[in-house]
Amino acid sequence: MVAIDCPSGLNADTGEIANVAIRANLTISFISAKFGLYICDGKDCCGEIRVADLDISAEALNEFSNHYKKISTKSYKDLLPARLENSNKGSFGSVALVGGFADMPGAILLSAESCMRVGAGRTTVVTERKNFGAILKALPEAVLADVAELPKDFFDGFDVIAIGPGLGTSDEASDLLRSIQDVSAAKVIDADALNIVAENQDLKFANAIITPHPKEAARLLGKTLVEVQKDRGTSLMALSKIFQATAVLKGHCSLVKHYVSPEIYFCPYGNSGLAKAGSGDVLTGIIAGLLAQGESLLDAAVKGVVIHAKCADHLVLTQERNSLIPSDLIKALK
Repeated sequence: MVAIDCPSGLNADTGEIANVAIRANLTISFISAKFGLYICDGKDCCGEIRVADLDISAEALNEFSNHYKKISTKSYKDLLPARLENSNKGSFGSVALVGGFADMPGAILLSAESCMRVGAGRTTVVTERKNFGAILKALPEAVLADVAELPKDFFDGFDVIAIGPGLGTSDEASDLLRSIQDVSAAKVIDADALNIVAENQDLKFANAIITPHPKEAARLLGKTLVEVQKDRGTSLMALSKIFQATAVLKGHCSLVKHYVSPEIYFCPYGNSGLAKAGSGDVLTGIIAGLLAQGESLLDAAVKGVVIHAKCADHLVLTQERNSLIPSDLIKALK
């Protein structure tokens, strides 16, 4: 079945189904790639998506274009930062990854290895000492720091701080999050760190990327999950504005927005194999590693989302989506 412009019953702006919708094998969208074809139920209704520009010039199209920008790339490897041969580990930045508490060392391990795999020069894992053995066995390249023995100025020497994977929401975790609030390093705020922020909205972070999944976004915005997913674009704009940050709203067709820019970037790549616990921890590490190598907040977020999604698409060429696990994504970065 072929749908012309947009499958009947599908909202071309939000990707919502109005009671019932056609499920096409192919959708030919006129003039431009419509946002709603890619998000929420869009892809399931559209099948393959092709765009017929009707010979309308790019100049004319720009007069009518909205703020949604589809990200396009052939290979995720083209998005990795270039490396000069005359360089050393200091040339590629230093990252502190904070988490793995509450008996969740695997979360911060996934972040740490993905951070290294995209090229960060030095990666330090800040976690509980009881996790040291397991992390060193899996990733001997990691530098480890005991969260109970951090000097007051510990974070001052890092280019990037990523906090949240496996952090927990204890009072100690909250205090640790507050301790980096005024550090000048670029920050990636994810997972439990976002849950702490949702309960303490006086916490604000300059020079930061926040990476909520829809349920975390609902907590941050004081909305229901259904309300967030009903209009993901508006939810993303609210997140970036309220927290004065570059925001990534994860999920099917992840969205990215910098708070001072009107554009919303949407990622048409990725698949349902990513819908497993731990995938977001890998994304956190990828974004942190890109930041460490000098990418801007917006570029690190956009490129990180695309690299993450394209790795998943590469993997399902040779394995079933059901079998994909987050550590497979890291292997795809090699």
